[in-house]
Amino acid sequence: MNNAQDRLNALREAMAKASVDFYFIPREDAFCGEYVPDSEDRLRWMTGFTGSAGLAVVAMGRAATFVDGRYTLQVKDEVDLSCFETLDFTLQQVAQWVVDVDATATIGYDPWLMPASRLQGLEKALENSGFEGDIRSISGNLIDQIWQDRPTPPMGQVRSYEYSSASSFEKRADVNKSYAARGVNGFVITAPDSLVWLLNIRGDDLECTPFLLAFGVLWQDGSVDVFADTKKYATPEVFGENVRLSAPEDFEGFLRACASDGKRLGIDSSAPMAVRQALGTSFVAFSDPCALPKAIKSPEELEGIRKAHFLDGIAVIKFLAWVDQNFKPSELNELQLMDKLEEFRKACPDYKAPSFATIMGSAQHGAIVHYHSTEKTNRSIGANEMLLVDSGGQYPFGTTDITRTVILGQPTDEMKRNFTLVLKGHIALATARFPEGTSGQQLDTLARQYLWQAGLDYDHGTGHGVGQYLSVHEGPQRIAKQGSAVALQPGMILSNEPGYYKSGEYGIRIENLVAVRACPQPGDARTMLGFQNLTTVPISRHLVDLDLMTMEEKRWLNEYHEDIRQQCLNPASPAQGLTSQELDWLDDMTQILS
Repeated sequence: MNNAQDRLNALREAMAKASVDFYFIPREDAFCGEYVPDSEDRLRWMTGFTGSAGLAVVAMGRAATFVDGRYTLQVKDEVDLSCFETLDFTLQQVAQWVVDVDATATIGYDPWLMPASRLQGLEKALENSGFEGDIRSISGNLIDQIWQDRPTPPMGQVRSYEYSSASSFEKRADVNKSYAARGVNGFVITAPDSLVWLLNIRGDDLECTPFLLAFGVLWQDGSVDVFADTKKYATPEVFGENVRLSAPEDFEGFLRACASDGKRLGIDSSAPMAVRQALGTSFVAFSDPCALPKAIKSPEELEGIRKAHFLDGIAVIKFLAWVDQNFKPSELNELQLMDKLEEFRKACPDYKAPSFATIMGSAQHGAIVHYHSTEKTNRSIGANEMLLVDSGGQYPFGTTDITRTVILGQPTDEMKRNFTLVLKGHIALATARFPEGTSGQQLDTLARQYLWQAGLDYDHGTGHGVGQYLSVHEGPQRIAKQGSAVALQPGMILSNEPGYYKSGEYGIRIENLVAVRACPQPGDARTMLGFQNLTTVPISRHLVDLDLMTMEEKRWLNEYHEDIRQQCLNPASPAQGLTSQELDWLDDMTQILS
């Protein structure tokens, strides 16, 4: 089955045997995370779509791939449009498409790949759209039945983690206190980042994120049951004390036994429906109690995270200087630049891996928000083109994520105007002071205000949380139009990344990571918070239209650049490894703007 039509035909045969008229193919695996191993990427195998979020729905006569605003351009390049329609990914849109095809049909889904929150939203959307059919849980994934060349599941090795400021026992005790009044005996952990954070371990099951893909149950007595393949650890001692280990295939039966024994367990809404089905009525739904304490980094952890950003900043400075000094029209391409950036990062002994697949988008590719260059899409970079570089690194003491947009040649007035509007929004968010209890959703408009005044916008969130040598996208905090209602607290890390994308021409994004901190001033009647920048890489001054900048905005940019200069020129700084040419570039890029 080498093409989409052959795979659709095979799937439809399996659907007929299972007596379903529609079949849902989500991007997620059983852990419902953003990143999945190749062996679990069923959506990509079926459709060719490589983005990090999406859903395919296959009917007997039609099929559709649903994506959000980040991927509307990318999906059309990757999916066979003769086989799949491409539509916006909202549950209402999915429901309406289903009803338009057949309002009385039977929908099938894999309960291990369907979070309860999504199923509930889908059921409501279908009801509102007039659906009169049936939604059925199907045991045994239908894609797996026809996927003959399926990759081998990952078997990354588990290792202990030494850069946490609290022991696993301290974390377990604090987490248990947070839900003690819920009337449950324990909590089912289905999020890999929560499990490895709680146990102070890391794994290698994913390329860019040091996860162990395993389930766990934290009990009120502080013990933990973990369901992990024995090939993933050399000795059980790596998990620490008071941890019982079982095989992954025992997890469902274990949950059923807990329910039979009268034990009630807490589960998060992101847990797969299969967990609820196994527990029957013996569960209480509430938010993952590991999520919030994991998001709030201690002062010691923040110190390590700042170190990671500075080391990563040196690599990015070296890369941007190299690009400026070696660029000649049509002599460099995106893949070469990706390799060069990775080369500079690998020169640091502490560097472990990218924190996500690097986005190296030149010209029109920069307008594809989550573009990833391949041999097929790779393009040479011409004169006077914008280059958007979104990348990050994993270091043992921190995770980084940075986007810089540069011009290779001379920018147009329009490019400078739009870059400056994005920069003004970035500065507005970076300098915000806000009262304790404020959520990221309440701050989102600060970053968009100047673009809105010009009739422009961007179709992605403004900020996401970031872990400590964990996921580059971490909740529960977020800055977005429809973001999390969770209040921002000191110690949380978020990105600040407004952007603008002109389809077919260029993309602009300016991203720093910031830490939430106390931000008091004389006369404050309330506890006020703000942000501290973590990222230490200059912002391209050659794209700034100074006529659009206020004095306060210029002062912020000058102070930001001066801080980078002082850190890099410190005699004790690792940045003393910068060459004279790289220091010249840094000096030029951080010139005082007046």
